[in-house]
Amino acid sequence: MLRYMITVDPGPTPYLIGSVDKALTVLRLLRDNGPLGVSELGNELGTARSTAHRLLGTLMHHGFVEQDRLTRAYRLGPFFTRQGVESKSIVLLRAAAMPTVENLAAEFDETVQLSVLEGANIRFIDGASGNRPLKTSVRTGSMLPAYATAGGKALLAELDNDTVAALYPKKRLATITGHTVQTQSTLLEQLARARRDGYSINDGESEDGIGALAVAVRGPDGNAVGAIALSLPLVRMKPENIRVMLPRLLAAAKTVNRELASAGQPEKV
Repeated sequence: MLRYMITVDPGPTPYLIGSVDKALTVLRLLRDNGPLGVSELGNELGTARSTAHRLLGTLMHHGFVEQDRLTRAYRLGPFFTRQGVESKSIVLLRAAAMPTVENLAAEFDETVQLSVLEGANIRFIDGASGNRPLKTSVRTGSMLPAYATAGGKALLAELDNDTVAALYPKKRLATITGHTVQTQSTLLEQLARARRDGYSINDGESEDGIGALAVAVRGPDGNAVGAIALSLPLVRMKPENIRVMLPRLLAAAKTVNRELASAGQPEKV
């Protein structure tokens, strides 16, 4: 059962074109429910799985949807990211966080990423980079399994273990690099440390040679609504640098929390 029902305009539609109607319905379902599988979409459309698959293939060709390479679920594609079609909560989060993100990037001359949790994945919604010759890139618009990123783990740590296990029901996790966490049990151990320490680490888990420190940012009700992460090459992610960066990252999160409290309440994770 999907989380939202589609609201149908009761007015007359004498020239409704079936294929166009189904394509638009797919986009509305993905917008309101997040990533969905081809069978779920076929059931909602009342079509065969093969028909839904062809429809999704056409939408993928034009960039309206994309498929997660690990879960195989479909989500809104890069066309909507480029056009800035986003929820109110994302708009509020970006407005509240980006001045602090940019200041933090300038202070350390490193990349800072702003991200949100979408189901089992993390989506990067904005960021700022430093000017060093060797630096990490801003990943705005891309999605990765949350367990493979620092920001993702900071947000997963806000959930209870049963919820995390439901997000990743298989005991073994798909890996991106040789350092990606491989099992559900190890992930839960990492999340326990993140809850204890108040931050999370990515040690080359989403890209070889790249690491990150991340903390959650919170809305007025205290619930996490996103994460900010300092991302840098592993050659610079040394203990002495972490000791300097971490207090500033935690202070930045508190600044964003205050901005969110004054701006309005984004939706909960």
